[in-house]
Amino acid sequence: MSDLKFEYTNRMYGDHGAYAAWFPISPVRLGDYGTVEGRLFTVLGNVSTLSIDIGAPVVGPPGSADAIIHSSGASSSTFAAGATVDKVVRVKAGLSVTFSTKYDFVLNLAGAYQERIADIPKVMRQLIACSRLSATDPKHWDASGWRLVTSVLRVKNLTVLMSAGNSSGVTLEAQGQVQSIQLADANLKLEITSGQISGQQWITRVAADDALFSPLFGMHRIKRFFSNYWFEDAGDRTDALPTTPAIGATVVPDGDLGAF
Repeated sequence: MSDLKFEYTNRMYGDHGAYAAWFPISPVRLGDYGTVEGRLFTVLGNVSTLSIDIGAPVVGPPGSADAIIHSSGASSSTFAAGATVDKVVRVKAGLSVTFSTKYDFVLNLAGAYQERIADIPKVMRQLIACSRLSATDPKHWDASGWRLVTSVLRVKNLTVLMSAGNSSGVTLEAQGQVQSIQLADANLKLEITSGQISGQQWITRVAADDALFSPLFGMHRIKRFFSNYWFEDAGDRTDALPTTPAIGATVVPDGDLGAF
């Protein structure tokens, strides 16, 4: 399990520039903060406990971020009822997935949308002030290691598949009698009918309306640079560095979730 979580989160960031929650249905909220090991994020708390007001978020419409996401070595295709897949005639419609290497992954996000903090500079200025407090102060912000979640993908229907070995594959079929499937259907339920994949390496869930999943997210942190504080995206990418000090700076774009 240890290798799996690091491989999954590292590959998600490497292939798509986004941070992945581990476990995939673990809750992540705007304003959560914590530490990163590799690309594995550990939540320590939420800035609301530091009296930081993140304001009302910007929220996209449901379905605006629907996507099927592959690692670089994975591919998938849907098939209709009656199709022949792996020399077997399939009674139900479904999804066929192939993996090139161990830990390849496929995610299907349905009923998905992005929400983000509307005014990141305002929030970061508050955190800069907190970082200057004594380390013993309960409102102190550890600028040397903490990251702030500033954007989150909310998902109603989540399917996650991860490869258990090299050159492997898996077939999933829809529950119920349907002739074809739409991966953007927030009520779609899939079940594995063939292939080798362990229970730890796949999940298909439909969330309650008041408890949507948050499998992908983006972050910001504070970086000290020549006695001034600068905004930087949590990915440490040099092309994301702003050109003005953080006090009154422009906001670094949501690079981590910009593709969704």
